Amino acid sequence: MISLSYNSFLEVLENAIDILKDRYDPIVEIESSKIWIIGDLHGDLMTFRKIRDVIEKEYSKDDTIIFLGDYGDRGYYQVELYYELLSYFLKKSENIILLRGNHEFIEGLEVYPHDLPFHILRKFGYDKGKIIYQKIRELWEYLPFCCLVPNEFICMHGGPIVDSICIESYENPNYHQKEQILWNDPYEGLGYAPNPRGAGYLWGRDITENTLNVLNVKYIIRSHEKCNGIKYNHNRRVITVFSTKVYGNSAGFLKYCLKENKIDFKPV
Repeated sequence: MISLSYNSFLEVLENAIDILKDRYDPIVEIESSKIWIIGDLHGDLMTFRKIRDVIEKEYSKDDTIIFLGDYGDRGYYQVELYYELLSYFLKKSENIILLRGNHEFIEGLEVYPHDLPFHILRKFGYDKGKIIYQKIRELWEYLPFCCLVPNEFICMHGGPIVDSICIESYENPNYHQKEQILWNDPYEGLGYAPNPRGAGYLWGRDITENTLNVLNVKYIIRSHEKCNGIKYNHNRRVITVFSTKVYGNSAGFLKYCLKENKIDFKPV
């Protein structure tokens, strides 16, 4: 068991909420010469620590680190993962972007199983645990949905909006568009179809091409799908990165160097 006090966790949560609330925007636009991109974590504390250690060895103050969502559920150390991730965010808040995933769900799109609250209650007891969980739910409301790197790529947890391909939809997404950003998955067809997950859509090659053209970027970088660290779709223009080993798979993350126009996959 990893020691963690209620007061320490609550303080980190409240400080993170203050920063995120002050700068909230559904889509964040950044410019950075080196960008690190981390997919689903799902309470996998040990893999997160390995990723953080690799980044820190090469990190410079002009780097940007993007997390693609799904911080809790599945893994055993979900509470500790939240604490260490948010502590890392507070240390480098100007250089870290925490995106929202489908496990940081919006009202009406709850996920199952959602075992984060049980781990919180196990750690802190009912009264304190209830306060912590409500604070985490508040934190979710200030996580952006997308990150845009002009002329390079757009990041989101699930996928692009399939029925309104314009930048305005990402700047002020409605409920249905938020659902798509959090839940959509690529498939090697055309158009879009119902998603077997029960939320969002499957989107095809033509939607990827239209999205890239309209947003003037080269890639869609996302997470959301279990894979052995990395997966490509649509002529390698859609890149899925997966950064947790809780499913018994291998994992990794991305390093994007703008000057070299190069995306490196880093296994962990």
